[in-house]
Amino acid sequence: MSARLRTIRNLLIAAVVVGGLVAGYLWLRKQKYEFSITLPEFSTIVRGDLNITITASGVVRPVNRVEVKSKASGEIIRIGLDPDDPNQKGTFLEDTAGALIRLDVYSKARGQTIPVGLDPDDPNHRGTYLYEGDIIRPGQLLIQLDPADERRSVRLRQADAKLAKAALDKARIEAEQGAVARVEAAQISYDLIDWEYERKMRPELRDAITPEEKRRIDSRRGQAAAELDSTKAQREQARQDVARAEAAFDQAQTALEEAQERLDETTIRNTLDGRIQITRINTRVGEVIQSGVTTITGGTVLMVLADIGQLLVTADVDESDIGRVRRLIDPDGDWATSTAPADLPTASGQATISVDAFPNETFTGTIARIRPEPDKTANVTTYAVDILVTSPNRDKLMLGMDATVEFTAQSLHNVLLVELDAVKSNDTGQIGVYVPIAGADGQEEPEFLPVERGINDGVRVQILAGAQEGQRVYTRLPVSLEPEEED
Repeated sequence: MSARLRTIRNLLIAAVVVGGLVAGYLWLRKQKYEFSITLPEFSTIVRGDLNITITASGVVRPVNRVEVKSKASGEIIRIGLDPDDPNQKGTFLEDTAGALIRLDVYSKARGQTIPVGLDPDDPNHRGTYLYEGDIIRPGQLLIQLDPADERRSVRLRQADAKLAKAALDKARIEAEQGAVARVEAAQISYDLIDWEYERKMRPELRDAITPEEKRRIDSRRGQAAAELDSTKAQREQARQDVARAEAAFDQAQTALEEAQERLDETTIRNTLDGRIQITRINTRVGEVIQSGVTTITGGTVLMVLADIGQLLVTADVDESDIGRVRRLIDPDGDWATSTAPADLPTASGQATISVDAFPNETFTGTIARIRPEPDKTANVTTYAVDILVTSPNRDKLMLGMDATVEFTAQSLHNVLLVELDAVKSNDTGQIGVYVPIAGADGQEEPEFLPVERGINDGVRVQILAGAQEGQRVYTRLPVSLEPEEED
């Protein structure tokens, strides 16, 4: 084939390819145009239920949370007890109520009864037997401090109390016996001298005594009166000494009671009822802690306990929604009962809870209380709402989990519903829907139908009047006919 023919052939092939591309492009443009015109989207007006929800974020926390501190100071020698160790001497083992029971066994080798188990007062036995996450029972031993210092303090306070009691007894004896006896003796002495003075000063005997004897009688009478006044003053002083001794004894007794209380606090037990879990341990064996009574900082937090049998989700509800949440607690509007009731109610407004850890599972709860103090951050005001988790699967929740809470603020049953995208406005501003009707060429075309709307949940809207169940409506009009949607 000549070069000329090959050139002609290549030009023809190129022309065919270019023509095909142009034709394909024009065909695609026509198809796209026809698709937007001839394939609108529809929905159907149906009858059903509509729930209006309020959504808030929250955190899972326990109903009861306690920070364990000690009124005593000292070194931690044990965290928990080891009830399964039979080799420790000087033993106490705990029963199910948390009381201490001493167990003795007879040793044939020694020919005597010896104690076995674990003694919580033995400073030489150390160990950790409780850990974060453990479930503990009421009365169970949590922490044992070395009681040596507090025992010495108790002995010193006992000695002070004995001295104060002895001083009080001495003061009472002095006031009730010594001072009273001296007053009585002085009173008798004065009465005798006064009687003698009155006898000799009678008119028939007055001229018979000499001036010297009269001065002597006056002097003795004055000294007796002064002695009587002095003993009376001593008696009053003795009574005051009794009052001071009583105050000193009371102070010594109070100091002894405080020292005994601190000694008792060296053994720290669980005082909570319920399903109590140790959520945090902030100390270790060998650490020296400070008393929460004698320090400005309030003492060391040794443990944190939480009742995981009762869980709350504390949700932050926006101020624009808090009124409807309060209505859930009390539909009649008795607002006094909707904020901070004395006890957690057994039934109240329902809420649905979800967490990221279980995306395909929901939890239910009841509104326990609305906290009256708001939280204002970045000009956004929210109120904390406590929801008591009541669903059987609540054991799956863990403290501190982030949760999403939905409150059903309003529910409608068996009402006409349509997708929110179907509600539009026409050129005159009327609200309604477009329904398909037969056009002049037999093709469907939209016709505007005014309707009266109700509430919506963001997806569907209630139709109060103007449309019927089963009607088809446009959710997407042909592009060339699409009016501006309502804002």
